[in-house]
Amino acid sequence: MTGSGTRKFDLVQGGKGTEGGGPEDPMLEQRVGKLEEKVDRIESILLRLEPKILEVLQTVTDHSRQLARLETNMATKEELHKVQVEVIEIKGDQRAAEERLNGKIAAMDERLNGKIGEMDGRLSGRLGAIDGRLSGIEGRITTTEGRFNQVPTIWGMLGVIATLLIGLAGLMFTAGKFLHP
Repeated sequence: MTGSGTRKFDLVQGGKGTEGGGPEDPMLEQRVGKLEEKVDRIESILLRLEPKILEVLQTVTDHSRQLARLETNMATKEELHKVQVEVIEIKGDQRAAEERLNGKIAAMDERLNGKIGEMDGRLSGRLGAIDGRLSGIEGRITTTEGRFNQVPTIWGMLGVIATLLIGLAGLMFTAGKFLHP
């Protein structure tokens, strides 16, 4: 009880206390009116709180669903260990494959170098033969060029022919005068 004569949990003063109560109580109507006012206030508060409560309930439900999804998607330590082992195995396989690949590349490089050396030898032989032929052709060209240099030019030949013709004409004129006195 508190100091004013009401208990802590009494909604309305004078309810179920020592100072009366029951259907004959003259304060009954007044107490019921106050009780109705308080119930109306509680009802309005609950109406205002209901959407908030529903919102909180929906949020909790959504979070529960998300948590359930996360739990199904979460890996255990054992699963993580398996993944780590698989990654290590893959890295080992990758290293072995890389070593095999490097070996194959080295073998191909050696074969290629051998073929290049072989082709270089054949090309050197062929180039030497071609060089010899070209030297022979150069010698022939030089000889032919010397011969052409010995052949008189057209102007020179025309000059010689003209001189011969003039000389022949002079001989004929002289022979003609000598034969006809």
